[in-house]
Amino acid sequence: MIDAGGGNGIFDGLARTGHNATDITRLVITHVHTDHLLGAVWLLRHLVKLDIDGVLNQERLAIYGNRDVTSALIEICRLTFLPSYFDRIERVASIATIVPGDTLSLASATVKFIDCHSRNVNQTGVRISLHDDMSTSIVCLGDEALTEHNANEAADADWLICGAFCRYADRDIFRPYEKHHHTVIDVARHAADAHVRNLVLIHCEDRNICERSALYAAESSAVYSGQLYVPVDGDSIAIV
Repeated sequence: MIDAGGGNGIFDGLARTGHNATDITRLVITHVHTDHLLGAVWLLRHLVKLDIDGVLNQERLAIYGNRDVTSALIEICRLTFLPSYFDRIERVASIATIVPGDTLSLASATVKFIDCHSRNVNQTGVRISLHDDMSTSIVCLGDEALTEHNANEAADADWLICGAFCRYADRDIFRPYEKHHHTVIDVARHAADAHVRNLVLIHCEDRNICERSALYAAESSAVYSGQLYVPVDGDSIAIV
């Protein structure tokens, strides 16, 4: 799982996908912003409660994040958990600080941690190679946009998940550049140059949800010929 959301909504989100908290074995948190981090606090509290009740039947959850992430997660738990709960965190989870270049080997994938080169916050993404022959690659930049600074990390990716705040046509409404965000056509242009085959845009404005996919596809089509997705909560995308 990549990122945990901003609160106890993590449980409803998992339920919509047919999973529960104990199905997660590894969690990567890309950066310290509350809408990506705080769900992990709720998740840890839930796992500790299951452990106290004697009904936690899973290996320890492995959590990975940069130093800002792991320091904040531990400190928030220390300040908000009962001491008896905080003392049990190491029983239910291991919290590992990673740096770009570190790798993680899984049964069917290899995960490489990458620098998102964010100007806003220390953000660490992943490049995942799937399948036995490592033939499918997924790059996730958290909610950072694809820019000239991190484009090499996404080169030749089969799938890229990254931020794009709004259309360039709506820049005067949402003012993305003032907040270190980027527009659809900015990201699409870099995706084309990096030979990204499928582009999944997240962290987008929410005023045009019903029409957003068509509007974003229309703006990106002038510079990007790959497949573009703009999912909403609950959507599933088949990785092939």
